[in-house]
Amino acid sequence: MAGEQQLPSPPGYGPIVPLDRDAHRGLGVRENPGFAAGLHAVYLTAIEILRAARDYPIVFARDAGNSWFPMTLTGLQAGRNLFVSNGGAWRTGCYVPAYVRRHPFCTVLARREPEPQVVVCVEQAALDAGAPALFDADGKPTANWLRYEKLIQEMESARQATERFTASIAEHDLLEPFEAHAHPAGGQPLHVKGLFRVSEARLNKLPGKAVKALMTRGELSRIYAHLLSLDNFANLLDLHAATQRAA
Repeated sequence: MAGEQQLPSPPGYGPIVPLDRDAHRGLGVRENPGFAAGLHAVYLTAIEILRAARDYPIVFARDAGNSWFPMTLTGLQAGRNLFVSNGGAWRTGCYVPAYVRRHPFCTVLARREPEPQVVVCVEQAALDAGAPALFDADGKPTANWLRYEKLIQEMESARQATERFTASIAEHDLLEPFEAHAHPAGGQPLHVKGLFRVSEARLNKLPGKAVKALMTRGELSRIYAHLLSLDNFANLLDLHAATQRAA
């Protein structure tokens, strides 16, 4: 509507609007996993870390509110996701983050009284009258919408768990900045800055009580998975080199 403030779109998304079962009845959405082709990093929830660590380097970043969050690094250059083909397909056999699978839906924390409320939104350009409807003619949810709704709810629950996980890491001051440097054969050196990782030295100095608490909450295993995932920078370099040769 005219005069309404434009909602901020998540990385990779076009303009979004709140999902409305009345306004959007009879409409479906076009799925497009290739929307992330321009994302060299993708948001990750804490529960995904163990699986994603097999395929990607996992790093930490900080948002405008000074909160930490984990990300899969999917490229060595801004605007280039090495795990998405030119045709928009995700690389076979690699874990597809829930952030990508949830598209074109997302959630926004709206400032409403008496407390903020999570609002489900959809990328406006993805709405399609020719796709299976999300809501029927009476505005009732269809099986198609219920499939998406389940993933959205799971991600929202995982988001809260992720916030607890990163808050715990920050509480123990475990994160340190680092830069990734790559030197492709015959190519220009690459430098990825603004990354953070858990410091093994600080982790090893934690008192036993703190380590036990991390272990009990299932956080220690995710920290070690993150550290092991950093070896995947070599895979990124190989993918980058292969892309350069094919260009």
